Amino acid sequence: MSKHVIAVGLLLLTFSSSLAFAESKRELIEGLLENMRLWDSTAAIFENNPGMLIGDIKRRYPRLGEEDVLLYAEALKQLYLEDLESPSSELRQSYIDFYDRNFSTTEIEDLYAFFSSNTAQKYLNTQGHLIQEIVVITEAWSYAIGPRLHDRVETLIEGDVDEG
Repeated sequence: MSKHVIAVGLLLLTFSSSLAFAESKRELIEGLLENMRLWDSTAAIFENNPGMLIGDIKRRYPRLGEEDVLLYAEALKQLYLEDLESPSSELRQSYIDFYDRNFSTTEIEDLYAFFSSNTAQKYLNTQGHLIQEIVVITEAWSYAIGPRLHDRVETLIEGDVDEG
């Protein structure tokens, strides 16, 4: 019987150690996401691009009037930001779960070390400007390709007509 008690004891010790390890990894991930300023940068995306949600809302709810779409977008943004602030929110936990599934503890530690560096902080400080520039560049590009896109679509349509 003492062999069984020892075996059960070792099993419980192993199980409790793995839980402690898992908890410490999740805490490390939480620290990493704070270091990466993930919550702040995600919030900034909404703050800097208020119209970001509008197209999606209009597609999902085509009967909403313009004013209602704006109210819906604002309410969605506020709920999202509130959930990011709450450590126990499902949204925040989803971010942590993603890193937990896709990165080992050693990789999380490496990322944490990187995002603690001056280089990473400079990188993070420039992300808002980078995103703004990418939006401007992409919009200009999409307008510039308009004539080429029109010609390409016309050629495809003519090809379908000729074959049909």
